Amino acid sequence: MATFSRDYADPQQTEHILLTDTLTGDAGVLRYATFSAMNLYSVQATVAVAGTSSGAGAEAIVKVTSGTSVSTIGTITLGSSAAGTTFNLAASTTPGGFSLNQGDVISVTQGTDASVVAVIAVEVGFNASSVFTL
Repeated sequence: MATFSRDYADPQQTEHILLTDTLTGDAGVLRYATFSAMNLYSVQATVAVAGTSSGAGAEAIVKVTSGTSVSTIGTITLGSSAAGTTFNLAASTTPGGFSLNQGDVISVTQGTDASVVAVIAVEVGFNASSVFTL
């Protein structure tokens, strides 16, 4: 195993990472586990297939689980928006984003509309002085 340390002098410190996947089906879930202390900056959802629900059935609910604590970051209501429509959700109004610990889980859960399909992009970046082991 190798241990890596990051600080503000590291060029990776200023780069953001996009984690992408497709969210489908009734109550479908995407999960991303953090391998280091990181920041969650935003979540973007682009409709690939329009849903049939105009409200809560066609939504992407963004949460962070840290140990036994669950924080709801926000909800992106997709509704019956046309394919190609994009929605953005800022994770925090604080500069630097929503702080994540190593092992925290970011989840994006689909509502009950089984027909809506969305491509999800989760934007994260390393915290200052992150240390992680591979």
